[in-house]
Amino acid sequence: MKMKNKVDITVGICVKNSEKTPIRETIESILNQTFPRERIEIIVVDDGCTDRTIPIIVDLLSKAKVSYYIYSTGGKGRSAARQMVVDNAHGKFVVWVDDDTVLLNSFFQEQFDIINKNPLIGAVQGKIGYWPTGSLVAKLEYLSMSRDYEFKFLKRDPKTLGTGSNMFRLSAIKKAGGFDRKIGRRAGEDTDITRRIKTLGYRLSLSQAESKHIFGLKNWKDLWSKYVYYGYGMHYLHRKHKNLISFMSRSLPVRFAEAIVCSLVAFKKTREIVSFLLPLFAVLKSAAWWFGFIKAHIKDRDKFLKRNYD
Repeated sequence: MKMKNKVDITVGICVKNSEKTPIRETIESILNQTFPRERIEIIVVDDGCTDRTIPIIVDLLSKAKVSYYIYSTGGKGRSAARQMVVDNAHGKFVVWVDDDTVLLNSFFQEQFDIINKNPLIGAVQGKIGYWPTGSLVAKLEYLSMSRDYEFKFLKRDPKTLGTGSNMFRLSAIKKAGGFDRKIGRRAGEDTDITRRIKTLGYRLSLSQAESKHIFGLKNWKDLWSKYVYYGYGMHYLHRKHKNLISFMSRSLPVRFAEAIVCSLVAFKKTREIVSFLLPLFAVLKSAAWWFGFIKAHIKDRDKFLKRNYD
């Protein structure tokens, strides 16, 4: 597509076999933003799709008056896909929109107004809303992650942020050295880059811009697998960044105690009985995270022993 005169926002869409996700709703929510479409470009990165994800996206984008580009990593993983967006972006700011997210119409404008006015902000994170899925596990995941159900003394200035649906200053990402491709298919590319951005002196900010998150958790097995994956990825970051992980705050008793408070706040605001399951839910997630972390530690130890003593 022909480049526009001025691009303020680059939208990065990194996908892999997203045909069965609400990817159509995700793309339509991007196209329906109140932010001027002529000041937006969209970069789609195919991270090894073998289904109809890319044809679906191209069909929607080709009918809209928007600049878009398609790239491929050859299946190198999320970190490489994120970096491909950075390498090809023309916007001053980058926002990644994942296939499990639907943006409210004013999302870009609200994020842009905050980060554009303050050059010290490196990234800004919006609020997570809930996309009804009918799954109890998905509902509990939303309640456990939403800022709306945190008690005041649990609210902290973010030390790291995610990437999905958050807006980043492109120059801050580049100054931080970009995404770490060594992460590969592990989790944690978002924690790593925002940690390095903050180390440079940038602020990580929160906003009220809202997106509806589609928690693709159908059962408890899905939840366990998700957090084992997170724990596995965080082992690499623990070795890379000293003091990144507070093991005390991740202990099962602490997670349980925090979740008790959050469950009371959630019930007070929602009157949903499922809120009282949050403490046990938190313990299960923490146990899965530790299982993944320890598994990665054992694997790395075995590699070290084999390399040095075989």
